Amino acid sequence: MRKDAFMGSWRTLLRVVLCGSLLLALPAACGRSGGTAVRLSGSSTMAPVIAELALAWRTRPDLPPLSVEAGGSGKGLVDLAGGHVEIAMVSRRLNAQERIGRIVLPLAQDRLVVIVHADNPVSRLDADSLRAIYSGRIRRWDRLVPGFARPVIVIEKAAGRGTHVAFHRALGLGEKAVRADAIVGANAEVIDAVSRSPGAIGYVSRSMLTGRGGPPAGVRAVPLPDPLARRLSRPLLLVARRPLAPAVHRVLTAFCGAQAAAHLARWGFRPDPHCRDRLPMPPAPERKP
Repeated sequence: MRKDAFMGSWRTLLRVVLCGSLLLALPAACGRSGGTAVRLSGSSTMAPVIAELALAWRTRPDLPPLSVEAGGSGKGLVDLAGGHVEIAMVSRRLNAQERIGRIVLPLAQDRLVVIVHADNPVSRLDADSLRAIYSGRIRRWDRLVPGFARPVIVIEKAAGRGTHVAFHRALGLGEKAVRADAIVGANAEVIDAVSRSPGAIGYVSRSMLTGRGGPPAGVRAVPLPDPLARRLSRPLLLVARRPLAPAVHRVLTAFCGAQAAAHLARWGFRPDPHCRDRLPMPPAPERKP
């Protein structure tokens, strides 16, 4: 897939996300009228696929309009805690404190991959090599690949992003240990930055290379040893406050359904078969006076 085509498709998805974020104010503009929107915020890995489902479901009479906004897993949890959204999209494991008073649904499994420029001949990287690269102890590629005399350009994800947290946990990297040449947000920004510099290295969701539209041009995934690849697996979660409002329960039920699972698989994620098992019973209907 050409780089310009990939970035164009990503911009289209961002417009879908933006349209979703306008549902609260302009529901008719996105093909849906009436009803109070259920708001979702968080992971930029999850936002495009969630926004596509929201668009596909906009005429379903059993579901409310959906407002979808990217910005990172940390932002989603902050928005949820502040009552600004009903559902947070989170692409990392939650700690015990973050689970208190919340419903946590395992939507799918994802895996991170390390990417380099397509012209970089490196054939394999292990955990020690990655720690040395990200800590700045290896500053030139010819220390790993004889003859490839390029400086290492470290593309880092912003703190608070689920991808950032999952990668740092897998490698045991402290926040202050990383020497970054550039800090970006969304996965597409990592791919764009790496594709522009032969010495660049970054990490993204595997879905960016294996999902809809095929792999973007200009970058490739570097093979990793199996133990490290397994440590780079992470859950994609939907998180909501207890107790669930009826509309939120209906939305979460839809996300745990077969249509959503098929859509997630097309994006390169592995749907979690236990999603529906974690749903609480539907809330009792409100009694009419």
